[in-house]
Amino acid sequence: MLAPIDAKVTFMVEGEPITLRLNFRAVALAEKHGINLLAIEDPNLSMTEAAILVKCLAVQEHPEFTEDHTLALVAKAPEALANALIELFSSYGGEKAAEEVGNVVKRKPRAKR
Repeated sequence: MLAPIDAKVTFMVEGEPITLRLNFRAVALAEKHGINLLAIEDPNLSMTEAAILVKCLAVQEHPEFTEDHTLALVAKAPEALANALIELFSSYGGEKAAEEVGNVVKRKPRAKR
């Protein structure tokens, strides 16, 4: 049976453990905000887009986080965050995913019906 995508990584920022989780819920939340986590294209995100991405990945373990919290993570701990994202995106799909880390593409949000 095919294993579901459900990867988790924990890292420390200012003495606080931060856990990010990549699974269906995180992918769906990111898509709702116009970020396709599994696309293979240009990985350049603005700071606000990165904060939204981090919130989508952190919300299950840190429901109290707001976009302000995740923007602070992006601004204050970019290296720790980058390393955590590399580990997270590497752990769900093996070697190929490790080579494709950071390949996040922004797309236009769908029109509401």
